[in-house]
Amino acid sequence: MDKYHLYNNVECNSNEEIIIYPTFESMQLKIELIKGIYAYGYTIPSVIQQKALVPIIQGRDVILQSLRSTGKTTVVALSILSIIDFSVNQTQVLILSKTRQKAEYTAKTLIALGNYLNIQNYILCFGVNSLSDNVNILQKEVQIVSSSLDQVFNLIQRKILNISHLKMIILNQVDEILIDYQTKPQVYDIYKFLEHKTQNILVTETQSQDILDFIEKFINKPLIIKGQRNELTLEGIKQFFIRIDKEEWKFETLYGIYDIITVTQSVIFCSTKQKCEWLANKLRDYNLSVALIDDNMSQQQRDRIMTDFRQGNQRVLIATDIQGISIDIQVISLIINYDFPKQKELYINRIGRKGKFGRKSVAINFLISEDLQILNEIEQYYWITIEEMPINFTDYL
Repeated sequence: MDKYHLYNNVECNSNEEIIIYPTFESMQLKIELIKGIYAYGYTIPSVIQQKALVPIIQGRDVILQSLRSTGKTTVVALSILSIIDFSVNQTQVLILSKTRQKAEYTAKTLIALGNYLNIQNYILCFGVNSLSDNVNILQKEVQIVSSSLDQVFNLIQRKILNISHLKMIILNQVDEILIDYQTKPQVYDIYKFLEHKTQNILVTETQSQDILDFIEKFINKPLIIKGQRNELTLEGIKQFFIRIDKEEWKFETLYGIYDIITVTQSVIFCSTKQKCEWLANKLRDYNLSVALIDDNMSQQQRDRIMTDFRQGNQRVLIATDIQGISIDIQVISLIINYDFPKQKELYINRIGRKGKFGRKSVAINFLISEDLQILNEIEQYYWITIEEMPINFTDYL
């Protein structure tokens, strides 16, 4: 098997031929998983899913390096659901994330894709329940634990979380974990607790010296699988912009769009919580049914609002970028960036999820003069073209 040396003499399997699996069926996944995939709204796998799922299921140590919204979380979830032994009442998989929000999102993806496996009784996500409730659940043993590092490290030290039967450990956001002076030593210490060979999956957007040092110390010749930058924008999503000379003219433009479209549900992104609240009240004045997620709400309140929206009880959902990462609803065909994002990564985080993978949607971006520079940066970075909105844009909905 050919090897190559990265810039710190870290050995990785690189020249090995990677088999591409063009459909989920060709991966020979469990029939219950295939049902869960289609129920979740996917029709075709992304590039990184086509490459990575089968090697991970086969037990390979893998590094998933790809930008946001390319399907890495789904790779993780489907891999776990394929290798877990539900007859063994021990913790077999540990998913470590940089943030509680990412840990919760991964857990929700697992539950959604594992719907036909009844996965709810087998997974524990720290942060959703109280610490005492989590300890009680762990004493009964669960097969999958998804947590941020700070929450799980202490329980491993105290031997409340038993990792002696661990089969797989996933490091989500490993580039962010290893650059943080607080979480980096925690993950190193957790690996020192491992008493046997465990399969390692590292999920990252970048390849840093910290990651290469970690690989050299703990992981033996991992397979590096990279996504493609231009896969973030897919054939099923059309992107347009509207030039608006003044900020105060945005609402009139927005209402004009809703006056002529017939889509059932849509999402509007604003830059701040205050703007979201203002816009929601304005749209309600015009008799539009609006759902709004507030950062000050509890997780239970947010889940209740999202469930209500999914069931079609509101036509419009308004959110900020903080909430945007967890909004992945199959019936949405229109996304409107009322405020254009100030960072290029946020753009794909908003619209990429709605168009993937095989879904159809339209994204409309409101641009004022100060947004033109970031528009150009986004087009160059993701190799895309965002066109001026044509008169017949409703043909794409």
